[in-house]
Amino acid sequence: ITRNQQTALLDLVLKAMYLTYVKNSKFVSPTTWPGINFMRHSLVEMFSLDLDVAHSHGFMYIRQLAILLRNATVTQKLENRQALYNWQCINSLHLWAELISVTSKESQLQILIFPLMMVITNIIKLVPTAQYYPLRFHCVEILINLSKE
Repeated sequence: ITRNQQTALLDLVLKAMYLTYVKNSKFVSPTTWPGINFMRHSLVEMFSLDLDVAHSHGFMYIRQLAILLRNATVTQKLENRQALYNWQCINSLHLWAELISVTSKESQLQILIFPLMMVITNIIKLVPTAQYYPLRFHCVEILINLSKE
């Protein structure tokens, strides 16, 4: 069964793993940080098994972040901004940036660099107040790590 339906099963497993990662990265503290990093590194390794599946998931979830960003930009409501300005979003951005950095330059994931960078830079620009400096530092760190490769 698994050899015949490997891609379909991998797709389901990766989706479940990603959703669990996002759900568990909602609250970050010094005690939960190592576990979140472990989940992220494990998920990057799992996505690296099949780059076609990784591309489809990456495209879909980066697109979801872009839609959240558009909603926050257009409506200027607090709840729309809070959908982006949280640990789940930051950890998701960390995941996709790390996956793109780890895969080879020739992989199909490289075309996701531009949309990911646009989402990150526009998140930085969304609310230009001192209150969100820590979030901006995380976003800049993601961009720096993405540019290393």
